[in-house]
Amino acid sequence: MSFSNGIMGITKKGAGMADATKKPQPVDLLAFELSKAKKLEASAREKRVQIEEQLIELMGVREEGATTNEGNFFKVTTTGKLTRKLDVKAFAEIKSKFRCRPAPVKTTVSLDVRAFKKLAVEEPDLYQLMCETCIETKPAKAAVTVVEVSDED
Repeated sequence: MSFSNGIMGITKKGAGMADATKKPQPVDLLAFELSKAKKLEASAREKRVQIEEQLIELMGVREEGATTNEGNFFKVTTTGKLTRKLDVKAFAEIKSKFRCRPAPVKTTVSLDVRAFKKLAVEEPDLYQLMCETCIETKPAKAAVTVVEVSDED
């Protein structure tokens, strides 16, 4: 379907007169509005990123930390950030040098969701115990995918 003329101007590419009589269903109307909103959102994001780049060029940015400039109407802060990742194998080789002080390293424990789901099938009692004692489950945001339909399918 081509939505270039708006939802009421939906036409099939190369379609005959019979297709022109089709009326949009409620799902078509909402999917069309979602598609329009996503395009506007992408355009707005692109514009925002361009303006942020212009502000960084104008004001500068520190490698790490904040820089603030004030105009007559706005105060703008640019913040430089660095990401750091530990090479666990390399750290294991020098770990012994931290005998007198704590190493600047954290160890985290997290749920292996794939293994947890497998546990539900293989050992349901243990799975249930975990659910009752140490697992918090809450719904995540649902995903919506919109794909234009064509007669060639």
